[in-house]
Amino acid sequence: MVTVSAKYQLPHHLWVHNEVLGNRFDTYIGDVRATVVTPPAPGGLAVNLWHPELPDVPEDAWDHTTQWTTQYAAWGADDGTALRHVGIELREDGRAVAPYYPFHVDQPAEKVFDHAARRIAYWFSRVEDWVTVVTGEDVYSREPLFDANTIGPGLSAWQRGTWQNAGMTIQTPRPTLLSAGLFAAILERVGENVEPPIEWQLVCGASRAYLRGDARRTILDAATAVEVCLIEQIRLVESTTTAKFKGRSGMQDRSRWLAEQHPSYEEHASLDVLRKCRNDGIHERGVITLADASNGLHAAIATVHALGRSRDPRTK
Repeated sequence: MVTVSAKYQLPHHLWVHNEVLGNRFDTYIGDVRATVVTPPAPGGLAVNLWHPELPDVPEDAWDHTTQWTTQYAAWGADDGTALRHVGIELREDGRAVAPYYPFHVDQPAEKVFDHAARRIAYWFSRVEDWVTVVTGEDVYSREPLFDANTIGPGLSAWQRGTWQNAGMTIQTPRPTLLSAGLFAAILERVGENVEPPIEWQLVCGASRAYLRGDARRTILDAATAVEVCLIEQIRLVESTTTAKFKGRSGMQDRSRWLAEQHPSYEEHASLDVLRKCRNDGIHERGVITLADASNGLHAAIATVHALGRSRDPRTK
């Protein structure tokens, strides 16, 4: 069996526990069996320049300025780091890898590498989906990590012989870190072509839209997430009892019927706000305020927590 050693710069860094470092995680990239090899722990250094060990790659082949991980710049964050590069061992194992070019039939290393290269962008996008759902971190964002704000923008005071502003604040929120077990499970699910539950993806999309100030998109994704949960729970009740839903196909009727049939379900207080915003803002093209978007988003999050499928990738 031919193994191709490769290195990969993650399009977006992933916040992981230090236990993820110095480990091996199996997945599939398309039909290529891939073992993701994380760099070793840097031994207390903020920036990790230590590379993983890969078959047949000599020491002088590595760029020793590559930052494989970068520790989070905040107090109390010593147990985590930003994973920026990984090593990958590629091979044909368990699935047949079809060659893209006919002449790759007799060139197994080139065939495996070409197959993985054509699919790795899609592979990482699925990893991002899972990480976002599991941790709630917006790993898609290309915005600066640190939220810096000027205090009293435009205001200066004459002090000590010069004009001085009031300074600035920098917020460094604590990221949610992936454990080694969750990281391994995510790569397994991606290798099996299993996506995160759609209701959780929609809630994450609604949360990102709200942070951007996009109230309309917030309500649209939040309402769709709720509808997915209600419809699935109604199907479950109908398949396990003699009760049949005969109301109109809307959020309000579905929720009220389910509350009567499902003893553990309690309609969120802001669900009607979400329904009204979706109807008025999407169908009637009315104005949706950020306050209403916030209430609707909270209703969706609560509903998905109560009725949605597990977002834990270790749950099959």
